[in-house]
Amino acid sequence: MANLLALASARIWFLTRRGSGDGAAYDRDHARLTLYYSAQAHMSVAKAAACIGLPAYRLRPVAADAHDRLDPAALRAAVLRKSRSGRNPSGLWIKE
Repeated sequence: MANLLALASARIWFLTRRGSGDGAAYDRDHARLTLYYSAQAHMSVAKAAACIGLPAYRLRPVAADAHDRLDPAALRAAVLRKSRSGRNPSGLWIKE
């Protein structure tokens, strides 16, 4: 439940901040949302993402470090890869 509420809240925050709370703007921006999460995350994260309308192909597991924590360098690399491919990351802004 905590993962579901966290993802739903993040989605609302992001879409509201972009001014796309409803209609065509909501559909356009929601279709761009991508979830980056630790490869060590509980399976409930993927289930929560599905509940808020994120299909499996927009979920990106990110490598964990030796202590099973999300590796910030791996996250940065994943986001930059997506950026360079012409698909802007949804809600993440990382300076190169």
